[in-house]
Amino acid sequence: MWYFQLKTKLRAIGVFALAASLFQSSPAQAQANNHPFNCGADVNWEMKAKENPALLMKRQEVLQTAMRYENARQKDGQEEVRIIPVVFHIIHQYGSENINKQRILDQLNTLNETFGGRNKDTSGVRKDYKYLIANSKVEFRLATKDPNGNCTDGIVRVYSAQTNNADDNVKAVSNWEPKNYLNIWVVNSITNFGQAGTILGYAQFPWDPSNSTDGIIVRADQVSAGNKTLTHEIGHYLGLFHTFQDGCGSSCASSGDYICDTPPSAGPTQGCPGATYNSCSSDVPNLPDMTENFMDYSTCARMFSLGQKARMDGVFSSTKRAYLVSEANLIATGVADGTAGQCKPIADFYATQYVICEGGSINFKDNTFNAAPNSYQWSFQGGNPALSSTKDPVIKFEKAGSYEVSLEVSNTAGNSKAERKALITVLPSVSDIKSPLAQDFESFNTTTSGYAFSTDANGLKWTINAGAAAGGTKSLYLNNLKAQELETYSVTLPAVDMTTSSTKKLTYSLAYAQVLSNSNDELRVQVSTDCGQNFSTVSYKYGSKLATTTELKTTAFKPTAAEWRTESIDLNSYKNTKNLIIRFMLKNRNGNNIYIDNLNIGEGFATAIEPNHFSGNAHMQLYPNPSYGNFSLRIATAEKNATMEVFDASGKQLAVLQNLTFENDQALYFTKNMLNIQSGGVYLIKLHTATASYVEKLIISK
Repeated sequence: MWYFQLKTKLRAIGVFALAASLFQSSPAQAQANNHPFNCGADVNWEMKAKENPALLMKRQEVLQTAMRYENARQKDGQEEVRIIPVVFHIIHQYGSENINKQRILDQLNTLNETFGGRNKDTSGVRKDYKYLIANSKVEFRLATKDPNGNCTDGIVRVYSAQTNNADDNVKAVSNWEPKNYLNIWVVNSITNFGQAGTILGYAQFPWDPSNSTDGIIVRADQVSAGNKTLTHEIGHYLGLFHTFQDGCGSSCASSGDYICDTPPSAGPTQGCPGATYNSCSSDVPNLPDMTENFMDYSTCARMFSLGQKARMDGVFSSTKRAYLVSEANLIATGVADGTAGQCKPIADFYATQYVICEGGSINFKDNTFNAAPNSYQWSFQGGNPALSSTKDPVIKFEKAGSYEVSLEVSNTAGNSKAERKALITVLPSVSDIKSPLAQDFESFNTTTSGYAFSTDANGLKWTINAGAAAGGTKSLYLNNLKAQELETYSVTLPAVDMTTSSTKKLTYSLAYAQVLSNSNDELRVQVSTDCGQNFSTVSYKYGSKLATTTELKTTAFKPTAAEWRTESIDLNSYKNTKNLIIRFMLKNRNGNNIYIDNLNIGEGFATAIEPNHFSGNAHMQLYPNPSYGNFSLRIATAEKNATMEVFDASGKQLAVLQNLTFENDQALYFTKNMLNIQSGGVYLIKLHTATASYVEKLIISK
């Protein structure tokens, strides 16, 4: 057979030809990075090797040893099956990424079929390659003992925002000793490492000594019966390269995947081309691409080859993977025959929603793992009913407030309890926050304001910027340059009663810049009339239509006065809504920073001159501001016959004081009674002199 002829040729060439090729960049891999669906194993490895070039020598040593074993390997079928203990870490936010146990079991079955050469679609392998289909003699079993020797079902569930745009950092969220377990982290999405395309998964190669990151990250939508993404990634985990790794060449020692029974490919295969498809013509003998191979990107992947099995054998014999399949480890992890036992359940749950209106109902969902419970005992503070023993109860909440929920589960092996403080927020049917209202963010506190901010896996969210504002010195801001691509960052305002304002609109000052002409960040303004259960979009702008300056900004954007724009949104459709929630949502598409200021709901100060916009050359100062009712007003110049006007948030004039005299840099003292201010809130002070006009907001604390 040609495979054994090429093996003889490889021995003559020597393994050092392979070592030399491994230090060269791969043109085929560059092509792979432009494929619509990528494996991230190579690019992750290249990043590490660039930081630590000594890793390249480690890879050379491991592969030389593996190839020596491969050359001396025994005939296929004589080795015992090697069992690998597996733990799945489900990193989730109670979304679709929180896959159920059956999908994991189905995926394990697919792994055992594909690594055993028993998958039914091997019937589709071309006859020229059928005799090369390998039984790798590898079996995967869920661990039944955790690192502390406790009973487990081999599945760990952890709530974390790092499920989004995941990279190696997610592995610190939950990690079992890689020497003992194959760690598989299931996430919602994976970073693309700055490459084109979508990463479906990536593995750490066996020659990478980084213990804390050893294992595989895979997207949740790739874990299911028949899916072969994990088959591909575990191939990398056991030392296999892509069949297109080093492109075309005449020697299998320096082309393709450096294995002689897998013909080299020029690049990743798209789709499933015909039987004669041959992207390389320089290989000897010149054979069609093995598009059926699991280590290609084709849609007809069906097999590992005998040579690939031999490479895995070599990795098991010469790397840290050896202890993984040792008898001692199989006993320690509970995967040896007869070692599994009954586990106690670990309580976990979630709700279909967490904010509702008074009188609304919530469906609670059991998410218990580690073992199936025999009994459930729910407790709902403020709920009706207050107790339940059903698996997924529906509970009604009659009164506004913040409420605790707990779940205790048990079986014959034991019990556990999960408690969540202030889990459920029930909003009043009529908001105690009345329109019109204004927010200039000058004294804004992100933790006590009642605003809600979404946070990405790196902790980035909307916050206060003290160095840029349309009026005053502060604004609401998102450091969009550091945001994750396609991530959505939201800020949700507390509910407001719209019936108390004569004008039904939302106005705010906006500043945003593009980095490139195709920076198409999207800003949606949405509203909810049912306490946040559903939102409707009332404004949508993106890219150049969102930008408030035509100039492209490649460094951090900090707007000038001319780079702000006032946005106005008609809310008349919600004039009778007594608990309207407004939400801003920015989706990152590689643009620059974005700012929001002078937010007004209802009339607000929309028709007034914006604060700190004045004619003349001097500033007006109000202090203290905020004030409990008494404050001082100062201007820099001496003025006579000045007039001061006071307006409330709706624009209603409350007072006019005339014939005011200011000495040079001397302040005048006022009380709220002098200005007809009856309660706490935001007010507008306008001062007119013979030479200038001044405007400033005054905040009276309640």
